[in-house]
Amino acid sequence: QDEDAMNRIAEAAIAVRDRLSQLTDLASAGAEFRIGLGFGGIFGCLVGREQQQFNLWGEAIETAQIMARSAASGAIQASAGAYAQLRHDFLFRPRGSFYLPGIGQSRTFVLAGQL
Repeated sequence: QDEDAMNRIAEAAIAVRDRLSQLTDLASAGAEFRIGLGFGGIFGCLVGREQQQFNLWGEAIETAQIMARSAASGAIQASAGAYAQLRHDFLFRPRGSFYLPGIGQSRTFVLAGQL
């Protein structure tokens, strides 16, 4: 219901990417990271009895995990759904097609920055 939530997530991803880029420049050779953005249904709840943790799962989480695993080092890879939600406020580069389980072939994009 929060229309700005996806924008805030993208802004946070850019801030994390920029900070991790700084840190990997200072780290030993071989340090790298990848970030994925997905869009879709999500569920969350507290799990555990004594040490409760908030757990999230759903289409957006699964897609973001796949996007992160297949992203280029140091990049924020976004699904077609995330791109559709963010394309008016952020700059993207097309990356190509990717197979998503349960969805099939889908386009992917690299989030470059905010407009």
